[in-house]
Amino acid sequence: KFDVWFSEYDNFHQTGKIVEVVEQLKEKNYLYEEEGALWFKSSEHGDDRDRVLVKSNGDFTYLAQDFAYLKSKLEERKFDKAIYIWGADHHGDVKGLLAASEVLGFKGKVEIIIIQFVKLFKDGKEVRMSKRRGTYVTVDDLIEIVGHDVARFSLLMYGNNTHIDFDLNKAQEKSDSNPVYYVQYAFARLSGILRQMEEQNLADKTENSEIIFDHDKEKSLVKSLLKYPEILAETASDYQTQRLPNYALELADKFHQFYGNCKVIEDGKLNASRLALVRLTQKILNEALEIIGIQAPEKM
Repeated sequence: KFDVWFSEYDNFHQTGKIVEVVEQLKEKNYLYEEEGALWFKSSEHGDDRDRVLVKSNGDFTYLAQDFAYLKSKLEERKFDKAIYIWGADHHGDVKGLLAASEVLGFKGKVEIIIIQFVKLFKDGKEVRMSKRRGTYVTVDDLIEIVGHDVARFSLLMYGNNTHIDFDLNKAQEKSDSNPVYYVQYAFARLSGILRQMEEQNLADKTENSEIIFDHDKEKSLVKSLLKYPEILAETASDYQTQRLPNYALELADKFHQFYGNCKVIEDGKLNASRLALVRLTQKILNEALEIIGIQAPEKM
């Protein structure tokens, strides 16, 4: 849940910042009057049409507020970049905002991510929603139904431009068919192995041991672990955040296969190579879950 509410009215209207930026645009000849409204010449800056900034009744449009917001964030508060996350129904406003960023001198500092809609399903049927009729499910409602971790992980698994069908029944299952349960169970298993080692006072000789991976399931897990730095770099570059939960799911699957075929502790003895693999897998899975805001339980 969000703990910060940013009031456009308090920050831009009452402070006069929105009037100030409109006056600056007038002075630079970026605006013109027509039919009683004040228009921004956005078509001269990559847009397919001009946009209204001040309506004929004197009210400011959302784009006028965006001008003030961009100046506040990038000029006054010195942020390096402004990232907007919009629903698909606002796709037509993208060019207008990019044109605004250009005339303010922030070209290249504004990125807009378009996300698609989510459909909820229960008992095999779509849960119909309508803003007009007031029948809809909020994210807070969803968290109350399925929990924070399930809601967050399930939504993050899909690309920004992908329509999501969210199955409420599946999301509440505590089984391998529930992705977040499957990943968290892998972390609990990893933690259990390390806990068992400590409880049995088994000597950790991994530092002085030769690490060799012979089993196919060991090699498969290692290959998955080696992908992690690239996954992080790509995600930070293009904001395709679905990579991380899907990587966590892949890593969990590789570990579960490893767990079912490769004994780490056998006859009271540790396999040093496999212990090293368990430690690294736990560390990377924990970090991936932390980045996407999902709990990593040590027991389940």
